[in-house]
Amino acid sequence: MAQARVSFETALKDAMGGPKSPVVAVVGCQAEWGSLGAAAEMPGVDFGREVLLVVSPGTRPDGTHVVEIREVLDLSAALGAPAALVLWEERHDGPPTEALCRPIHVVRAPRGRHYLFARG
Repeated sequence: MAQARVSFETALKDAMGGPKSPVVAVVGCQAEWGSLGAAAEMPGVDFGREVLLVVSPGTRPDGTHVVEIREVLDLSAALGAPAALVLWEERHDGPPTEALCRPIHVVRAPRGRHYLFARG
């Protein structure tokens, strides 16, 4: 039986807009977004209906690093409560550069679930 998925939409995916330190978080309001230290702005989020799922490994030594939230699996039936598993990965993509990077991937997802994160 296939695992049910939670719908999500990319709000931000950037090589330089992430925070200096690693972050894996659920952001539920604009103030929380501001406290992450991300360089990128996050306008137009309806925090009454959605949350932001944020993954950033922090500063990396070269521009080949990419981070991506691959899928969000619905665990509600298995756990008997509204929950989901956020699967993400970091990989190298492209030729090495000498520039530091701060990759980040942020997706919008429905409010009302407990989100767990796993790298893989």
